[in-house]
Amino acid sequence: MELNADKQLIRKVLGNKNRYIIPRYQREYSWEKEEIAEYYVDILKQLRFSKKVESSDYFIGSILLTGDYNSSGKELEVADGQQRLTTITIFLSALAETLSKINENKLSDNVWKYIIAEDDNGEEYPILFNEMQYPYFQYYIQRKNKEKMDPTCEEEDRIKFAFDYFESNLKEENLRRNIRNVILDVDIDNYTYQDLLKAIRDQVLNCYVICIWTTETKYANEIFEILNAKGKQLTSVDLIKNNIFKILKKEVPDDPKIKWKKIKNILNYENGRIDFSTFFRQYWISKYKKVTYDKLYDKFMSTIEENEESYSKFVNDLYEESKIYMKIVNPKREDYDNRKEYYYLVESLKTVNENFGIKQTRIAYMALFNAKDKGIITNKQFKNVIQIIEDFHFVYNAVCALRANAFESIYSQFAISLNKAEDANQAEKAIEILHTRLKELYPTYEVFEDRFIKLQYSKKAINTNLVSKYVVNRIDKYYSKREIIRDDGSVEHILSEDRDVEYSLNIGNLILLEIGINGDCDNKDFKTKIGLYKKSRFEGVEKFIKDYKDIDIWGQAEIEERAKKLARIVYNNNKNCSTN
Repeated sequence: MELNADKQLIRKVLGNKNRYIIPRYQREYSWEKEEIAEYYVDILKQLRFSKKVESSDYFIGSILLTGDYNSSGKELEVADGQQRLTTITIFLSALAETLSKINENKLSDNVWKYIIAEDDNGEEYPILFNEMQYPYFQYYIQRKNKEKMDPTCEEEDRIKFAFDYFESNLKEENLRRNIRNVILDVDIDNYTYQDLLKAIRDQVLNCYVICIWTTETKYANEIFEILNAKGKQLTSVDLIKNNIFKILKKEVPDDPKIKWKKIKNILNYENGRIDFSTFFRQYWISKYKKVTYDKLYDKFMSTIEENEESYSKFVNDLYEESKIYMKIVNPKREDYDNRKEYYYLVESLKTVNENFGIKQTRIAYMALFNAKDKGIITNKQFKNVIQIIEDFHFVYNAVCALRANAFESIYSQFAISLNKAEDANQAEKAIEILHTRLKELYPTYEVFEDRFIKLQYSKKAINTNLVSKYVVNRIDKYYSKREIIRDDGSVEHILSEDRDVEYSLNIGNLILLEIGINGDCDNKDFKTKIGLYKKSRFEGVEKFIKDYKDIDIWGQAEIEERAKKLARIVYNNNKNCSTN
């Protein structure tokens, strides 16, 4: 084994004009607040205060490289140590910006020499380069005139957090306070802010590492495994990614790398971001077998053949599935060219995701979308299963608040069966099994009614109203035979809302009205409201008037009686009640 090792200062590692390439198979930047804060405090702890502030020797670990480290101006692959090198680069970037803000431009420029170097032709290049972080790391960290970019994935979130953390803690007030907390016996006021920043610069650059290098990639991999027996463990998805990109040859353009990065961008949307590991695991258990996060890598290695063809096919499929996944997580009418026949789908997916907070259904939805695209289920079957899933979770989770720990297995088995189905008969069989299993878990009417009649709605407690509002709209859809909720509906308290009169908040006291009529009703008495209700064109309101027009006073007894009546209507008209 050709192997070299030497003690090296960070100053030399980043200052010898070598370019350090983090290969595409390496795990993403994973340091979070705990590791970042520990590094920052360790830097402060090493400072020595006497007549001036000085740095001291401090060992921060090892760096494993593939290539000839002794030859200046070379490209070397970072087999291990990329987390440290990335964090140091972020720290130096924050330090350079801090120096620039206090007009120490020469000091700032000198720090930049350890971030950006020049070749013999005077062309600048980043000393540390990671293809998977491009362009965010280069634009946000490795530019003097930073281009403010919004993070698009978890890795970029962590990079931004690290920079912001260092920049904040390098501000004079924060820095002096932090030094006082770390080094208790120092009179920090005796030292200028510039001297403190220069000392921190020296401390970062004068830390040393054990630099290990070899020209043989296979030896680097062996050493990597030994070095990583301790420390922050790679996740299963990190290991899977590493293995995929070690096997796949680099192309121009590098299609697998491009698609992997595109997946991360797809998982970023206007209302939030899906963790890559969350998507990957749900994708896996919809296609292969239910498995815990920590067993994903083992299952991947035993399931997917370790060759270029299999891995390329896997990345392509993962990419295509990510687009379907985001149609499920963040459904929009535009996904279907605003065609009215898909309005129900967008509404149902949003309801299950947002109102009910159920995530396991995504496993089944992915398989349903694929089966529909393959033509082995009809549009009618697709729609029926979408509605069955919504109806079931409305009763089981939203109303009855029962535990959902069984559904991951149920939906995984359904998805795998549906994905394996080769014709309409096999697909129909998978759907029948799913429906049967859900019906077996379906709550009895007694359980449902007990929970349903306790539902409440208050205009002053918006965050707790989702289920009750959904119920009111669902009842309106039942009477009007509508497929989607109305755009102009508003929840009305028949007996005006009074937080001190609890039954006024009850589900039996709620009805859907046009927004304008609702405003006219305000706090009027029941008889006056009935007169205003007659202006409504909503079928549910017409039914309410017919049932209660002879009542003079609307009180607790009427509200409780109506709550039970609504419970029966909703339960009996739920698809999962059917034995068909």
